[in-house]
Amino acid sequence: MKEAKVRKGVMFAILLVAVVAVIGGTYSRYISNATVNASIDIAKWSVALNGTDISTAPTTKQVQLSIANNGFVKEGTIAPGTAGTFDVVLDPTGSEVAIDYVINIDTANISGITNTASNIAITSAKYVIDGQAEQTASVNGESITINEDLSNVLAGNKVTMSVTLEWTDNMTDAADTENGVAGGIVTVPITVTASQHI
Repeated sequence: MKEAKVRKGVMFAILLVAVVAVIGGTYSRYISNATVNASIDIAKWSVALNGTDISTAPTTKQVQLSIANNGFVKEGTIAPGTAGTFDVVLDPTGSEVAIDYVINIDTANISGITNTASNIAITSAKYVIDGQAEQTASVNGESITINEDLSNVLAGNKVTMSVTLEWTDNMTDAADTENGVAGGIVTVPITVTASQHI
């Protein structure tokens, strides 16, 4: 009797599996697939330095160092104890991201003067973003950093920066005298880097 119950149970289980398989096979459903492409515009990038586009390739520009007349040195020349200022205009018109500007003064590779690493130094840097008050730039050794926020960039506001370099009187009279005797033109390498603020 026990065997009969087991057989009936096994038969019932087999029958149940068969019924489920048949029912499952007779019912179907509609199914469809689709691909969705997510797309969005790329933010534009455009920066000009003193009117020249620098967004696609490195560019070399000449800037004039304007020497402060102190009454003891011929106007338009530099000597120990004098300072000069140069200006750069950074134009983000067309860009659609906030921008960090970094200006590096390579005092170790100034040409036309000896002992440059200790003689020429940045003494100040100021900047104005169109229509705003003058601000003092962050100076870290030979680097100057300015951050232009997105609202100013989208408005096409230019950054006008004035950097003051000074031939410091650091008591290296022999080297300073050597430069004065040689005369010539001093060229200060300046690198301007514009990068997306992240």
